[in-house]
Parts: sequence; structure tokens; C-alpha cells
Amino acid sequence: MSDSDDSMDNVRVNKVNKKGKSQKLPEEIEDIRTRVNVGRYAPTQVATMSFHSTFNSNGYDNSFELGEFKEEFDIQIQKCTDEELVFDMIGIDAPVANAFRRILLSEVPTMAIEKVVISNNTSIVQDEVLAHRIVNTTPQTTDQVQVQGAPAPTASNFVPSLQNKDVVAWTPPEQMMDNEYLLFKLDVKCEARKEPNKLNDNQEEHVNHKVYSGQLEWVPIGNQKKWFKGEKVVRPVYNDILLAKLNPGQEISLECYCVKGTGKMHAKWSPVATATYRMLPEVTFKKSIKGADAKLLKSTCPMNVFDIEDDRAVTARPRDCTVCRECLRPDGFEHKIRVSLLKQHFVFSIESVGQMVAKEIFREALKIFYEKCHASRNALNESREFAKNRNKATVLK
Repeated sequence: MSDSDDSMDNVRVNKVNKKGKSQKLPEEIEDIRTRVNVGRYAPTQVATMSFHSTFNSNGYDNSFELGEFKEEFDIQIQKCTDEELVFDMIGIDAPVANAFRRILLSEVPTMAIEKVVISNNTSIVQDEVLAHRIVNTTPQTTDQVQVQGAPAPTASNFVPSLQNKDVVAWTPPEQMMDNEYLLFKLDVKCEARKEPNKLNDNQEEHVNHKVYSGQLEWVPIGNQKKWFKGEKVVRPVYNDILLAKLNPGQEISLECYCVKGTGKMHAKWSPVATATYRMLPEVTFKKSIKGADAKLLKSTCPMNVFDIEDDRAVTARPRDCTVCRECLRPDGFEHKIRVSLLKQHFVFSIESVGQMVAKEIFREALKIFYEKCHASRNALNESREFAKNRNKATVLK
């Protein structure tokens, strides 16, 4: 049995009404509720049916039940590396999945370069272009650090600086707080002599002919030297990002100031290169496909979803299906194959830019999602209390 078959069993749950009687929708209605049907020309059954009275005529209570949600909800990790996390989130609707995706993209805080103060630049690259390259192409690592058993300031608790933020001629504050800024310096001069460049496959070239992100030097402020040390020292994520090219005699001297921010302020603060989700595909056979048709089906699918066993086509890798519908295009195949998507089974993919490990981004997003739910509940309770008090006041009058 494939993963999609297991998910199908999880989704089809009998409800019990207040009188203790089992509730079950007719099979064709249950299919409309739980699946998107991918036809040869267009998808159907795309609506999310979450309204409590949607199936009243069938005697089915479609209300949200916390106990049922806890039973059905599940997270299954499919792939986990420092750069990428792929997991299934089962038992939620599309609006919830999309809310979580938006949090991953725009609300998980990180550190990024906000201001560049250039004191000398004799290169061919204009000041504003050089600053733009440094700001938007050089993510910094400041993730989880433990010092003597206590959490040190990280991207999650650095305070965003608003001082002089909108002033064009920005100048650094006289006293910089160690929980507010990260400081990097770049001071390079191209020399006529040549030597191997480690950042360019040891090719012989003028010293500092090419300026890379790895040449940005972190300058600790206050207690930062104690907080960030060893493998957790603050540094650019990638050392080989080309920032500028210099000729002998040209030089660059500048300072970069990093502050905390989120992706909704600017994309440079987003911790993910991409965060996507898709509904899990389900490929089933209405009729058996054998012989030459089976070989045709296998060759037609660009994602190699099908195999042939005992001269009959079988679904071997349904997760790889991209719903391209090529398998439905040969004459007669649309009546033999059904491609659908499970409405409450989402496959998430998180690709980290590098500031944070992918699984840490996931954890931070879960915390933010929980805080949002908690704030919404408190707001509802407050509005309910306000309505009660207003009604009491009206009665007294």
C-alpha cells in the first residue's frame, strides 16, 4: 500500500453526533470533501469545505472538533539536512498551510546588513552599487549559541535599531549596544604582486584583485566576543561571493552594520531561499492497464511514477507526481487512470539561505504560529467580555 493510501485512510474518519450515532458521508460526497480531482483539461472539486453546515442535508456535522483534529494531525519528516527540510503536514486545510508558509517567508527574524558606511572606494564599482551588493548578497550566521548554560543574544532576541534609520546621511551611534548591532569591516588594497588566491581555486592573480564576502571581518561589540566564539563565531555564510574587482593601487574601506529584521521588512532578512507546499498527489487505476498500453504509460510519464509488474502498470512513486497530466492525454487513458490531490495532506519544503539550520527555521515558525493563535484567542475572549459588559450596562439603563 502506498503512502497516499495510508493518508486516504487517515482522512476518511467517521464522526459521532451528540446522540452517539456514527456519521458517514456517501462515498462520492466524501471524495468531493477530501480530494481535488485532476482532470485531463482542468482540476475540479477544488473548494475547501470547512463550513459546519455544508453537509447538513446528509446528516453530517462538519464542525471543527479539537479532539478529532488532535487525532488526525501529524507531521512526518521526509528529509532533514542543514540546508533543506521536507516534511508532510497532515490534517490541516489550505488556509492554515498557507499561513504557515507566509510565516516561514516573512516573520522568522534574522540578522542582515542594514547600513554600509564607505570611507574610501577607489574601485570602478560605484558606492551605491557596492553597498547594494554587500547588503543583498551576504547573509550572516548568528544562530543558536549557548554560553555557560545560558542562551546568548541571537537573531531571535537582538533588538532592531530604529535610530536614524530613515536619515540619508546615516552615522553610527556613539555607543553601540552589543544586543543591537553586529559590525563588519572591510579594508582591502590591490597590490601589483601576484600570489595564489584560495577563494578562486588558487589561481595566480594580483593580491586582492577580487574582493570576496569572506574578507568581511567581524568586529565584536561589548560582550559579543564571549557570546559568539569557536564554531559559532559570527561570519558571512558564504566566503566566495564576489563583491568587487580591483586593479593595482585601488582600495576599499568600509563598515557594515547588521540589525535584526524580518522578511516582510525586506527580503534580505528572510531565512529561506524558498518555502513551498503542495498537496500530496494520489494516482489510482480505475481499470487495469496491461501490455503495450502499460509500456506506453510508463514512457509517457516524465517523472517515472509508474512501473510494470506482471505485465501490468502500477503506481510505484506517487510522491514524485507533478500533476502534469501527461498520463491522461493518450486516448482512453483518462477513463483508466485517476489523478487526485489530498486536500488535507501537504508536502512542505524549506530551503535555508544559511543564517539558520532548516529545522531551526521550522521551530521558530511554529513558535510564531502558536503566538498568533494565542493572541487571536485572547482577542476573542476580550471582545466577548466587552460584549457582556455592554449588555449588562444596557440592561441597567
